[in-house]
Parts: sequence; C-alpha cells; structure tokens
Amino acid sequence: MKTLRTILAAMWIFLFCGAGVSLAQTCTTDEDCSETGLFTSVAPEAMILLDMSGSMKWNPPGDVFQCPGANSICYYNPAGGSCATILKNPALYSDYKPGYLPPYTQQCGSAVLNRYGNESCSGPFYMTKTEMPGYSTDCARYLIAREVIRKLLDDNKDGKIFTDDDTSLNIRMGFAKFQASTYQEWKPIGTSYRNIYCGAPFGTLTACTASNQYNPGDYKCILSSMWTDSTVVGATPLALALDSVKKTLDTRKSTDQYKSCRQRFVILLSDGADTMACGSASGDRDNTQYKRRRASLAYAKALADAGYKLFVIGFGSNMPDIEKNTLNWMAYYGGTDNPLVANSGDKTALDVSAFEADPCATAPTTGTCDGTSLQCFAASNDPGNTPLSGYAFIAGNATELEAGLREAINYIREANYAFSQSSVASSRIADENFLYEVSFQPVNNDPMWLGHLRKYQILNDGTVGGAIWDAGKLLQERDPGTRVMKTYKGGALVDFLTSNITAADLGVENDTRRNEVVGYVRGEPTYNKDNWKLGDIFRANPVTVGTPSYYYKDVNDGANAFATHRENHKRSSSNGQRIVLAGANDGQLHAFRTSDGSEAWSFIPPSVVPKLRQIAHASHPAGMPHVYFVDGPISVADAWLGTGAGTTKSASDWKTLLVFGLGRGADPNLWSSSPDCLSDFSLVYDASRPHYCGYYAFDITDTLNPAYKWRITPSSAQAPYLGDPYSKMYIARVKVGGNEKWVGFMGGGHNWAACNPYDGVGTDCDKRGKGFFVIDLSNGSILWSYTRADNPTYLNYAMPGAPAAVDSDLDGFVDTVYIGDLNGQMWRFRFCSASDGDACGTANWTGSRLFQPSGLNPSPGPTFAAPTVAKDATGNLWVYWGTGDKTEPIVVGTTVDRFFAVKDSDLTSTWSGSTLDNITDAQSRYKDNAGKHGWYMNLAGSGEKVLGEATVFGGNVYFTTYRPGGSGVSDPCWAAGTAKIYGVSYIEGAGSLTGNARSITLGVGIPTAPTLSLNPYSPNPDLYVTVSGGSGTGSTTMRAPVNPSGTNNRTNILHWRDRRVQ
Repeated sequence: MKTLRTILAAMWIFLFCGAGVSLAQTCTTDEDCSETGLFTSVAPEAMILLDMSGSMKWNPPGDVFQCPGANSICYYNPAGGSCATILKNPALYSDYKPGYLPPYTQQCGSAVLNRYGNESCSGPFYMTKTEMPGYSTDCARYLIAREVIRKLLDDNKDGKIFTDDDTSLNIRMGFAKFQASTYQEWKPIGTSYRNIYCGAPFGTLTACTASNQYNPGDYKCILSSMWTDSTVVGATPLALALDSVKKTLDTRKSTDQYKSCRQRFVILLSDGADTMACGSASGDRDNTQYKRRRASLAYAKALADAGYKLFVIGFGSNMPDIEKNTLNWMAYYGGTDNPLVANSGDKTALDVSAFEADPCATAPTTGTCDGTSLQCFAASNDPGNTPLSGYAFIAGNATELEAGLREAINYIREANYAFSQSSVASSRIADENFLYEVSFQPVNNDPMWLGHLRKYQILNDGTVGGAIWDAGKLLQERDPGTRVMKTYKGGALVDFLTSNITAADLGVENDTRRNEVVGYVRGEPTYNKDNWKLGDIFRANPVTVGTPSYYYKDVNDGANAFATHRENHKRSSSNGQRIVLAGANDGQLHAFRTSDGSEAWSFIPPSVVPKLRQIAHASHPAGMPHVYFVDGPISVADAWLGTGAGTTKSASDWKTLLVFGLGRGADPNLWSSSPDCLSDFSLVYDASRPHYCGYYAFDITDTLNPAYKWRITPSSAQAPYLGDPYSKMYIARVKVGGNEKWVGFMGGGHNWAACNPYDGVGTDCDKRGKGFFVIDLSNGSILWSYTRADNPTYLNYAMPGAPAAVDSDLDGFVDTVYIGDLNGQMWRFRFCSASDGDACGTANWTGSRLFQPSGLNPSPGPTFAAPTVAKDATGNLWVYWGTGDKTEPIVVGTTVDRFFAVKDSDLTSTWSGSTLDNITDAQSRYKDNAGKHGWYMNLAGSGEKVLGEATVFGGNVYFTTYRPGGSGVSDPCWAAGTAKIYGVSYIEGAGSLTGNARSITLGVGIPTAPTLSLNPYSPNPDLYVTVSGGSGTGSTTMRAPVNPSGTNNRTNILHWRDRRVQ
C-alpha cells in the first residue's frame, strides 16, 4: 500500500495511495496455474574453458625448483646427490652444468615439483606422497580442477555422475581446453555430464562412479589418460581460446530456435597470462606482454558484447598482481562479478576503446622493459598495472577453486529461472541509498527452494549497481549454533531447539526424526545435506525497518512524544539497528541487518511447526513437493498504544509494530484448539477450534530483540468470515468517542467460494473472507467488522486484497477506507471525521459500495491489488485499481480485466460500469461531467491483468500489467508472458510516456507494482519495477524507462512514503 505525503509551501496535502523446453500452459482452474507455471524454461548453455598449459601441473602456489639460468635441461654430478636434492638447495646450484660434460653426466629435466599436500591442497607441499604423513594428495593444478569439475557435475551429490544430474542442474554443458597454440573443443555443448567426465558410455557402464572409471577409447573425456603430466604442456593461448569459444557460441546461436532467450556463458579457468597472442612471447617478462593483456581483455569484452557472460577463475595462490588485475578486468568487461569479494578499484581508470580495435598495436611503455622484469607496462591503458579486484574468482587452493566454480554455476542456474521482489525506500538519503531484492531458485523434485536476499547500491543516476551482499549466501556460511531462532510455545517465545521442541510438536514418530527436522531447519550439516538455510521468498515482500519517520509530526500531541520515540530509536546500517524483514518458505520470518546481511533473528510461527517435516530431507532429489510457510504480507509501522484523547502522549507508548500474515502458508493449519496455535488444526472455523492462526504481531521497537505481541482474536460471530490470510494490514489511527485509537484495517482474506445473493444471512454458503475488519493494535481484538451478516445482499465475495486509507478532511485521522473484492466491486468504509464530533463512535461507522461492475460485458476479473487514492484540484477523491487473478496469473479466462479510475465526489454513492467512460481507445480522453464519474480501460485480450497497486505522482498514474504467454505464443522465449508498465494522466487518462504512449514493455514474466523513490542526487524521482523472468530469462529489478513528471516543485516536497516498503 502506498501513502504519498507532500508538503507544498505551508500547507499539508495528504494522499493515501494504494500503492529442455516447455511452454507455459493456458490453464484451467483445476490445474496448478499459479506463478509456478512460469518455471518452465529454456536451459542455459555453458562452455567450461580449461587452461592445460605446462604450469597447470604445478602446485597451487607454483613452488617450482628450476635449473640454473632458467635452462629447461641441465646436468649434475651423480656423486653430489640427486637432481631434486641439489635443485632444492641453491647453495649446490654450482653442481649443475648447462650441458653434458663429465663428470656432469646425469640429466635433470625441466624442474622439480613439490606436488603432494593435504586434501584441500592448502600447503605445505612435498616431493613424494610418503614424505609427510597426511600429505599424500597430488595437488597438481590440473588434477585439482578435474576433481572440482567432478563434484560440480555430480549435482545431486550421490557419488556418481548420471542422467539425473543433467536433469537437476539443467545446464547444457560443453568442455574445451587450450594450450600451446591450440584451442580444442573436446565435448560440444549438450554432451551428457557422464560423457564429459567419463567418456561416451560403453559396455555395462551406466554412470561415473569412481574417480578412475572412464572409457579408454574416448581420450577426450576429463578422466582420460590424456590428463597426465606429459600432456599438460606448452604456452597459454588465452586470447585465442576466448576468440574461438565466441565463434563456437555464435554458430550455435545462429541456428537455435530459442536464441532470443537461451542464455550462454563461458567459464574460464586459467593459472596465468596469455603468452601466444600478438606473436608469441619469449616469456612472461617479454617487453610486449602488455599487448597480450590487452588482447585477452578485448576478447573477453567481445564475448559479453555478443551476449555471452564470461566467468573468470584464476588459479594460483602466488599469482602476481599483474595477472590478478588482468583477470579482474576480463571478468568486469565479461559482465560478471565475484559476490564473495568486495569490489575495489576505479572502473573508469581503463579505457578499453583505446585498444579494442587493435590490441596488438605497439604502444609506448614504462617500467623495466629489457626482458628481465615483469614490471614492463604500456604507458596507459594497461590492465596489468590498473588495480581492480572483486570481479574474477582468484583461487589459491582446492576449496577456493570449488567455491568459485560453484558461484559461477549457481549464477547460471539461478539466472535461468529466479523470481524476485524488491524493497527500496520511497525517500532515499545519501547514506541509505540502497535497494533490497529477494529472489529464489526453484529446485526440481525438492521442497527446499534456494532463497536469496541481496543488497544493491543505487547509483547517483538512479540505476541499480552491483550487489553488496547476499543474505542467503551469508546464512549458508553461518554456524547454525549461533543463530537466534524462535517459536511460540507455552505462552512465550522459546528457542527452536530440540530441548524445547518435541516429536509431538512436529507430528513425527520419534526423537530421531525430531532431531532430523529441527537440525534441517536450523541448517546443521549433519541433517541439512543441501547446505542451504534460506528458503524461497515468494510472496512475503521484503520490508526495511529504519528510524521512525523524520517527517511525521503528531499534530494531536502537544508533548510531541513521537519525536522522543524517534530520538530513542535511531536505526541505521551504521549502528546495526536497521533491518530488512522477509518471510520465507523455510518456515521462518527472517530479520537481516542491512549493515552486513547477517541474520539478526528468525521466527517460526507455531502453526507451521507441524509442517516443517515436509521439507526436512536427507538426500536430493527428495521427490517431495514444494510447500508454503511464511508466504503472506508484511506490515510495519509506528503506532501509539496508549489510551485516551492522545493530546499529551508518553514516548514509551509509541511502538514499532510488525504484523505479518502466512498467505498460502496457513493452509491447512488456520484454526486451532490450542491457544498457542501449535496443535489440533482445521482449515475452517468451528467452535472447538476458535483460535485464528493467520496473522502474528510483534513489537520490534528494539529491532534486534522482538517481543511477541498478539494474534487476531475474533468473536464467535466474527470468526466464520475470516479466510486465508492474504490481506495486508494497513496501520493508522481513527477517532472513537473523541479518543485516539490506532488500528489495523484488513480484508477478510481469500476464499473463492461465492454466496448467492438475497439468501438472508448466508447460512447456506461459505462465509470465509466475506468481510472487512478493524483490529485493535493494542491486543489483536476486532474493534469493528463489516461482514456478510451486515450486508447479505451484496457482500457475496471475499476481500483478499489490501485496503487504502484516507484522511479526507486532513485532521490527522483516517475517515475513509477502500478495498476491492473478488467480484470486481470496490467497497467504501466511513469512520469518524472531524465534523462528526466526539460523540461519533464505532456504532456510527458504515460500509457501502463505491463501485459495482454492472454494465460491463464481459465482466471484470477479481480485485486483489490495493486501490490507490488521490485528490483532484477541486478536492474530489479519485480511486484507482486494476483487476486480475493474482492466485492464478497465467490463466486466460473469459473475463476482461480492466483498470478503473472512479471519482468519489460525495462519499456515499455507488457507481457502475455504465456511469464510467470507456477510454480504451488510445485517443480517448475522460471529460469531467455530471453524467460520468470516472473512466476505465479494457486491457488487451489473452489474459492481460493488473496484479499490483498503482502509483500516483505528478499528475500521472502508473501501473503494471502481466499478459500470460500460453499455448498461443509461437515464440517459446515469450512463453512466460509479458510485463508492461502504463503511465496515463490521472484525470483524463491520456498517455504520459515517451511519445504520449500509454504503455511500454518491460520484459518477460510477472512485474511487481511500481515503486516510486525520491533520489537524493536528482530532482527527478525514480520508478522501480522487478520483473520475475521465466522461459530462460532471469529476474531483474530495474529503474523503469519512465520519467515521472510534476517534480518542478521538488524543493518543496519534503517526504514521500511508500507504506508497502517501510
């Protein structure tokens, strides 16, 4: 829900505003037609490009003892000892001669390598496997790479590489190598993983099960006998390899029917610099080596320019800074980033355009350029001496190499089908200029989908910069024993530990299974083999909690206690008190510190505790379905919980409240006989199960130490009208008998069943969701309700969406609330206004319809999105909303969804479709007159719908739509559907986008509602939208290509507040 507050001159103006390949099917309502229908995708492709030059047989730090004078072959006197003994003792180097000369008759070839180390190959290293106990692993770089690739290809971690790994990882792989002067594609993209690693299947071989099991007839597989010291030789043709793999990908793309959406990647693993481009070098001290660095960078950029992202993994713990810088520049221009390391360096310090056309061109040099030193550089634009870090993965041992490769693989897999939502402050300040984005990656045949929450820097121009941290990754690395995880039991918060949770609480058979479930959810490695703790964050939007608003002034309180409350609870990233909240389908509401992404605490609602066994598993694939847990709306607001008129408040009575619903996660444990909501459940209310388990409230005034507050407690007359907890609570204050009361407004929730009109009190129908409720925030009781019992004629449909609240007379108290229902109706509720006086109480509150859809053919769809409210120049309230089925967005039904703008001029009348202007035609405009009370636009056919609330700013209304792909889409790359953003003038409905257009396409997938945010570095606000992706296209949060108008008086706009994200 969106609230716009502006201060123009000395006058307050309040506007409360709602703020493999398979195609997505055209669904019927008895199929699964939720957003998961978009998870079908075009599998991405990745080529692993491996350096097989001679230095790849060194150990990670490159400890090599070479012949004197860098001779490749030398001779020694056998009486003086062995070749290795002499080479490892520089004092005995004199015992070597460059040529055969008695008594120097024994040859010492090449160099002596210390290759044997511990299992992680982290050093120290020894010459033989028996020299030091525990150091028997051959740590040649190429052998480490081979083992890491084996682990990656064994995606389900069952100890073998087989077809189920191809299915679960779902990346079409290829493998190529480069060395000396050649690039060879050993396994084309699309080769089975077992073929890549073990060779083409032969005989009874069905899977790669041992480290030495391969087809001897296939010398091109990774395990073949070709992978020996004798074949790991030669120089490093890095630039040639990059150019060659680009040509391979270009050829594949040109004939691919899915080329517009299939993503392609290159994973480069190399331990050194190019020595072959621009005429082969005499060595890494060649005085023209800058040319090869430039060539490597130019070819990396060419890959990215062609749409192929390049991951760069450098291997070698003692890699010179020259090579590290070069690899980082290659990754940066290759379009990738290393999320494990902070970015550092000036990205503008290197101008690639200066050499891109001809990197081999001779340039002036600086440094020691006589062929004896590494310190020879181009006088300008040399990546070798231009510092940059945090983009390439630089690995010094087997563990770091595996981490880098896994990050690359995870990015490729997640980019293929990750869904996202985002949170950005509506009024940004310079030190909190960030965006928080949640996304997740579905996992085949597994109930635990991988969740992420990332913090992004917003750049001065409003565009989204690089990720600063990923809470999912940080939580993965967190010691589960240090986590603060709570649930509610016995009337109090308790730690989620086996000492507090019984087998009966979880509904499992014994303590062994209890330990497995608790251990899995906590992320203990003994029980959580997935090694991932954060579940998917699907519909529980992220919400940031910072310092109470600097722009709120309580005009009702002479003591100005809110200012004291704010001063006492400053919350910023710098002091560690600012948090971002998100609900996840791992059973928890999580709170993460915005400073570093660490988890501050998590809460497991007691009603989902018995469901946790449905995600706890010991192997993958688990063959278990995905389950919803904390999947509903989150509301956070400061509220005064004192009593009386509120004219002289105490700061201690101000609290920061968190209220969240479970959404789909409430099913089937919505009602309980237990006051704790921990056992004996039913989806439907009955007298034996009177406790509603759909919403939970916390006092988070101390953001790092939450206090359990309440659940909603309906009376027996109100309870039957509460449905699935989908409606987001709007927190505000009202007047009751002259006293100030802080309340939460919410719809009854979701339930598709409709009641027949005119059937008395509705005893013959499903009442769930068919009501509007006002919650007393001090204790969770229902202060007032308006249900079908109050209006059996028209209140026949559930109200699952969020309401919008308005202070129409500007006295500081809400007097009007709007909310839609599943029949496309818009309801209006009236509360006490200033003119009603102190005698006005709950008995005077009323409900009626603002709009009913008669006169529209076909009928509109349901209303899930919150309405948005604005005032026109003459003081009339305008209500804006769109229709569309949010629970089954890919359905193409018989209804026609619309976007409405209705003028509520008298706050009492009910308008219909026939009393609105149809301005669907792009040239149509609404002309204000007594006979028409607003307008509507029919959205395009094929299921185009509005799934989020609109934003009104600067005289324009902005909203997003989603059009499903469905079976009628000929291009599979658009099978996930199309996201659009509309911008029209808020009274006439004229197009306000570039060229007076009404809409533009944003991308593939489902868009979020547009979020408007004031930019501290620009007079122009930014409009952000997250598009989910699908059909092989990854999710993205973008600054929409829209420039909201009406900001000429920006210096007079003190604050804009978006109630969805704060």
